[in-house]
Amino acid sequence: QRPNVFTTKLANIAPGAAMTVQIEYQQMLEYRDGQYTLRYPLVVGERFITTSKETARNPQYDTGVFTISSETAKDLNPSKITVKLDTGISVENIASSSHPVNISPQNDNRYVITLQDNYVPADRDFLLSWTPELGKLPKATVFNQKHNGYEYSLVTVYPPKNELYNRLDIPRDAVFILDVSGSMSGTSIEQAKSALSLALDRLKPSDKFNIIWFNDMAKKMHFESTQASDSNIQKAKKVIHALNTGGGTMMLRALQLALESTTDPAYLRQTMFITDGNVSNDRDLFAYITENLADNRLFTVGIGSAPNNFFMKKAEKAGRGSFTFINNIREVGEKTEALFKKLETPALTDVALSIYGDDIEYYHNPITDTYSGEQMTLLLRETRMTYATEVERK
Repeated sequence: QRPNVFTTKLANIAPGAAMTVQIEYQQMLEYRDGQYTLRYPLVVGERFITTSKETARNPQYDTGVFTISSETAKDLNPSKITVKLDTGISVENIASSSHPVNISPQNDNRYVITLQDNYVPADRDFLLSWTPELGKLPKATVFNQKHNGYEYSLVTVYPPKNELYNRLDIPRDAVFILDVSGSMSGTSIEQAKSALSLALDRLKPSDKFNIIWFNDMAKKMHFESTQASDSNIQKAKKVIHALNTGGGTMMLRALQLALESTTDPAYLRQTMFITDGNVSNDRDLFAYITENLADNRLFTVGIGSAPNNFFMKKAEKAGRGSFTFINNIREVGEKTEALFKKLETPALTDVALSIYGDDIEYYHNPITDTYSGEQMTLLLRETRMTYATEVERK
């Protein structure tokens, strides 16, 4: 139905017979704050269906998936998970923030991870993270693979361990977009409010900020961004605390309010989008971000037990920013602090790729900025067998 939602139908099963459905897929592992994270989806969040040209042309994008995530339905879709982890390098801090797990070390940097409860209900995504042991210098790797007449390359640049970058001297214009639609009710909105309050506390008096919130409509606190004085921040916290959830998830107008506002060249504009992302008009939003980003950087903060991971990642790439996921209210402080340390410590910006050869395409294009604790990954494809790549730092 869409890149991160699919359905299948089975028929003609004989009486008393058993049927096994095997699904195989590949994914890029996330590397943030010095950690790799594997997310295995177990539930699809319900989508607010918006009317758009995309859904009119492609009715399959209307994700009419009915899901149940009841605390009382403990026997719902019982799932058993085994992860065979082959890292290739030494790792540490293997853990799951979503489920209790057992970790069994094997030979040659291999591990087997299983659920402590053996079977669990499919009411949240499964998360597994681990930390590679890096040195004091940055590392770069290139992996090549031939497939169906094409040669593919995966280029990865790792930051060094305990890297230190100078804090930005330029003042920032921080715009916060908060989703207050019905899907954010309960613990999600509490996580979002906590994250936003902590974000405001990290602003300097020389910074500017503005707050936009949306459901069926979008509103902003100030016509243009205002100074991050103590009094203005306290007023903003009162506004945030008074917000209630309800209504639909009309994101486009909120993005318009953020990206169409005047940008002062003396400030670095950074837009933080706090949402669960469960909408159907993803492609309309990506197109708008790409066409209207200008000098903005868009950072998405995923809230809840099963946010729309596809939207978060694509919006991050289209916005040349970063993605942070918060699925537990106990993680709000830690994850928010890590995000804002990134925003204050860029490692690579305005990265350019020089390629010697014809008929070569690469992704991500444009290349996103890289922040402290992140890796830079590029995928390349060409039809010829020999070529060279050069990554420039500006």
